[in-house]
Amino acid sequence: MKTRFLHLLSLIAFCAICVQLPAQRYLEEVFTDVTVTEDVYFSANYGFFTGFMALDSLYMDVYEPMGDTESDRPVIIMMHPGSFLPKGTNTLPFGNRKDSCIIEMCMQFAKRGFVAVAGTYRLGWNPASTDQDTRAGTIIAATVLASYDAKNCIKFLRDNAAGSNTYRIDPNKIVLGGTNSGGYVAMAADGFDEPSDLSLLKFRHSMTGESYIDTLLHGNFNGVGGSVNNEQFAGIDGQPNMLLNLGGATGDSSVMNASDVPVVSICGKNDPLTPDSVGIVVVSGAGGVLPVIEVHGGMVISRHATSLGINSVFSSVTGDVYTQKAEAYMQARGHDPALYQGYYEIQDPATGYESWGWYDPSDPNVAQGTDPAGTNYVPGATGFGSRANPFQTKEKALAHIDTVMGFFIPRAVAALGLNATSIDEDLRVEAALDVFPNPATESIRVQAGNPMMPITGISLMDMTGRMVKSVDVSRTNAHEISRGGLADGLYLLKVDFAEGSVMTKVFFK
Repeated sequence: MKTRFLHLLSLIAFCAICVQLPAQRYLEEVFTDVTVTEDVYFSANYGFFTGFMALDSLYMDVYEPMGDTESDRPVIIMMHPGSFLPKGTNTLPFGNRKDSCIIEMCMQFAKRGFVAVAGTYRLGWNPASTDQDTRAGTIIAATVLASYDAKNCIKFLRDNAAGSNTYRIDPNKIVLGGTNSGGYVAMAADGFDEPSDLSLLKFRHSMTGESYIDTLLHGNFNGVGGSVNNEQFAGIDGQPNMLLNLGGATGDSSVMNASDVPVVSICGKNDPLTPDSVGIVVVSGAGGVLPVIEVHGGMVISRHATSLGINSVFSSVTGDVYTQKAEAYMQARGHDPALYQGYYEIQDPATGYESWGWYDPSDPNVAQGTDPAGTNYVPGATGFGSRANPFQTKEKALAHIDTVMGFFIPRAVAALGLNATSIDEDLRVEAALDVFPNPATESIRVQAGNPMMPITGISLMDMTGRMVKSVDVSRTNAHEISRGGLADGLYLLKVDFAEGSVMTKVFFK
C-alpha cells in the first residue's frame, strides 16, 4: 500500500510540471468513479417458461459518472449474451446483466461521460427440439419479443426524461447495443419495423407457410398489442438513435432500410457460433450446438448499411489507429473498406466468440483444462473461457474492450452529434479559471481571471462523491480554500459560477 501511494505522489508531481492537455469527454475517461444504481424495474412482460401466462419483471442497472454536472447526457444500453436462455440453463458461464464484460463496458462508458444501462430481456426458446421449424420459429420469436423489451427500456428512459429525468439524459441520444445474442436483440429492435419484414421464406413455417411471428399473438413491431405481449408506455417512441452490434447478427439484412439508424458492428472473424457474413447460425444451448437459421452477420450488415447511406455519418472518422486497422483487415480480405463503414473485424484466431468476455473460473460451465471424466476437457483452456472460446483470458478480453471503445466511441460521437470537448472546458476558458498549487499541502487557491464571471461557491468532495467542505464565496474572483483536517488524497473541486459549474481534481499531500 505504501509503495502504491508513493508512486501516486510521484505521478501527480510529474503531471504538475507537464503541460496539461484536458481529457475529452466521451472520447476519453474524464471521471474517476462511477455510481451504480442496481435493480431498477423498467417493465414486465409475458415469459416463455410460464407459457406466456405470467409476467416476468425486467430490471436494469444504471451506471453514471460520479461528480458529473451535465443534465442532458447520452445513453448507451447494453444487452447481455446467453443464447436466449437463462444462465446455467444455457450450460454457459454467462447470460445476464452482471456478466463481466457488460459491467466493464458500462463502467468505461460512464467514465467517459455517458449514462450506461445494463438491461435485460425475456428469455426462452426450444433449442433441444429435433424439429427445425420449432428451433427456428422459437428463436425468431425469442429475438423479436426480446427486442420489444429493449424498446420498453428505451421507452422507460424517455418517459422518465419527460418527467423527473432521474438520470439526467438526452432522450434523443440513445444507443442500443448488445453482445452476441444481445447484438441480435439490438438489430431486431431497429430492423424489424414493418409487416413485410416477416414475409421472407426463412421466417415462415416450412409446411404451413405461416410466419413465425403472428402480430395478433406477439404484438406489432413497437411492442404494441398481441395476446402474449404486455403493452406499456403507450405513445412513447421505442426506437434507438444508434446501434452497437458486438458479435450479433440480423435475421436478414434486407429488413434494413434507409430510415434505420447508424450501426457499428464488431465481430470475430473466427466466431464459431455466428457468421461474420452469411451463414447458418448455431447456438450453444441446453441441447448442445445446433444449426438454427441462416443469418447475416456484421460484414453484411455494414455493407448494406453503407449502401443505404445509414452509416455515411462515420466517414468523418478517419486516421486513427482503429480505423486504420479496420481498413487494413478488409483490404487483406480483398474488400474495399469504403463499402463497409462502421465495421471492425476481430482477427484473434483463438477468441472469435465474444472476444471481449471473460468468465468466473469457479463457474461449472467454464471450459477447464483438466477434467477427470474427460467430458469437458479442452486442451490448453485457461479457465476464463467458454466452450465456444476456451482459450480466453481476462487480459485478452480487456484488450478487446479497448478495441471496442477505440472504434465505437468516435463513431458514437459523430452519429449522436456529441460535443467531445474537455469537460466544462468552455466555461473554464471563459472564466479564465486557475487552481493552484496542485498538488497542495495546506490550501488551494481558486482564481477566476474574468471579472465579469465571479465565483459564487466552492465545494470539495471525496472520490465517493461525499461533500467534505463547502464555501459561499459571495461573488468574488478569488478564494483560498483550506485543507483543514482532510486526509491525504484526491478530491473533486467544484467551482460554481452563475453560468454553471466547473469540476476538477485536486490533491492534498
